[in-house]
Amino acid sequence: MDYLAAKFSGDLVIVTNDGTKFQILAKHLRIEKKVHQLFNGIETGFLNELLKTSIPLGLKKNKLTIGYVGRLSWWKRQDLAIQAFSRFKALHPEISAELLFIGGGEDEQKLRALATTENISEHIKFLGHVGGDTYINALASCDVFLFLYDASNLGNSLWEVMLSGRPVIARSTGDTQLVLEGKGPLIVNVDKNLDEIVSALSRVLEDPGHLRKMAADGRDFVKGFLTSWEVRVEKELRLIEQAILDRAKERADA
Repeated sequence: MDYLAAKFSGDLVIVTNDGTKFQILAKHLRIEKKVHQLFNGIETGFLNELLKTSIPLGLKKNKLTIGYVGRLSWWKRQDLAIQAFSRFKALHPEISAELLFIGGGEDEQKLRALATTENISEHIKFLGHVGGDTYINALASCDVFLFLYDASNLGNSLWEVMLSGRPVIARSTGDTQLVLEGKGPLIVNVDKNLDEIVSALSRVLEDPGHLRKMAADGRDFVKGFLTSWEVRVEKELRLIEQAILDRAKERADA
């Protein structure tokens, strides 16, 4: 901890707020007064493209496509999605359900092996890394998204999904629940078992009206919450300018 305190010994610490509770470390190191957490911004043109995506009116008859965005890495917890999806399939054999992973990474073969073990590999697709129109079309092809990351779910992948008008089921890790409670997504706690994920997916089937409300509320929230990168950088520059002025005043008063 002494090393970390020394590393943060400057006048100002600006960190990206990704929901991983950096404020707890800052308080422990007694540097909370100099720490400012800023959420990422979004490119304006890309934002406008996401907003063109229509919120789905309802589920296709007996079909459900579940999306999952993120690098295929251990802490993004695609394994939880596969296991929950397997239980959901067993509970709802009448539904033609598919799980779509958007993103690539080092854990792909492990996840494919898990899907085979769960006997659901034919119902899971790995799209890999995609961008531009291909990415937006992939988002639009899904009925609901899961975000089950370990540390936190608050990042641009989540914001982009919500801006595309897709409902979200999110795990209550980090500051996820603090930021998103009542803002559209269903928040689940899966530290003990996967039942809450399966129940949330079942609710999606039973209440399409609620699904649309989740999507609309989530989109409206992120539109008001997230800024452009230009505004985000301007906030950072103002903080730096103020820190310089404060330091100059201290020296003048000394």
